[in-house]
Amino acid sequence: MNDAIVKIPISEIPKSKYTGYLWPCDQHKPILLFDEPIPEKWLDSTWPFVQEGWLFDRNTQQSVYITYHDSPQCYIYNLTALQKNTDIELIPRLYYAHPRMSENEQLVLQFHEIWSPQVDPLCEGMPVLRPTAMIFTGFYKK
Repeated sequence: MNDAIVKIPISEIPKSKYTGYLWPCDQHKPILLFDEPIPEKWLDSTWPFVQEGWLFDRNTQQSVYITYHDSPQCYIYNLTALQKNTDIELIPRLYYAHPRMSENEQLVLQFHEIWSPQVDPLCEGMPVLRPTAMIFTGFYKK
C-alpha cells in the first residue's frame, strides 16, 4: 500500500485539472474547483496558506489531501493502485458538505474509506480490518 500513498511537498502537486476544494486560513468559505487547475497562488503560499484541501483528478484517479499542522502536509492517494490491492477494502461513503461550501445547493462529498488488515492481540493475534484513511473522490451528483 506504500506506493499507493505518497507524501509530497505542496509545491509538487501534479499540474492537472481537479475537482474538490481548498480552504484558505483567512477565508470564511473554501474555494471550490470543478475540473480545473489549482491556482498557482496556493501551491507556494506561506500566508495565507491552505489549511485544508481535498482534490481529485478523474483522469489519473489520484486524490490529493492537504492539511496544515505546523507546516503544510500533502498526501497523494493513487486510487487505481489501491483498488488492485486485495489486502484492503475500499468502501464508498457520502457526506454532506459544510453549508458554507455552497450557497446554492447542498454539496455532497464522495469518499472511499480504506480498511486495511492489522494484527489484533484481542483476536488471537489474527489480522482484522480497521479504518486506515479516507480518500476524496469528488462531489456526488444526484
